[in-house]
Amino acid sequence: MALKAVITLEDDIDGSEAVETITFALDGDDYEIDLSAANAGGLREAMKPYVSAARKTTGRRRKTGQNATKPFSFLI
Repeated sequence: MALKAVITLEDDIDGSEAVETITFALDGDDYEIDLSAANAGGLREAMKPYVSAARKTTGRRRKTGQNATKPFSFLI
């Protein structure tokens, strides 16, 4: 017997099917959110005036004391 695991991302705003995970940082904290195409477009549109006025950074600082984990590592 074979076991097949299917992982479906759910939009964190409205519960519809998410098509991408968007990562961003604000006030020194990193965030990620799973969004549908419509909500991802809405987020990008809402951020457009801030992004166009902002400067890109050359590198990201990691907070000390936190370990990065691989997504879905519980399946391994």
